[in-house]
Amino acid sequence: MLFQKIAVWSVLSKDALGFTLEETTFKQFKRPDLKLLAWSANHRLNAELYATLLGHLANVRFVSVTDRFLCELEPVTKGQVAKDLDTKYKHLVKGLCHVQLRPSLSQMRMVFGSRSLLPIR
Repeated sequence: MLFQKIAVWSVLSKDALGFTLEETTFKQFKRPDLKLLAWSANHRLNAELYATLLGHLANVRFVSVTDRFLCELEPVTKGQVAKDLDTKYKHLVKGLCHVQLRPSLSQMRMVFGSRSLLPIR
């Protein structure tokens, strides 16, 4: 039994595992029961853990994680949000706060030029 699990694990690529983890986590995060989220500390903590995990996944899979958030938030940019769905979008934005934006050194040099404020790497 253990050998079969190891064999399956070795067949799957890192990218497939990352995609599956990202997809499963995001599905769980974006579809909480909003009433339970308001009343249950356990559900709030679970949502927070999903958001934290998505933030860590974004360190490795930035484009795909942020694309998922942006797809879900698209109705907000078009102003098509019903009043009863505003809690859903607030929840998504709170989750997006866990994604860290880190500009590359070349992007920082373009913004700041060759000033001595840049950290040396």
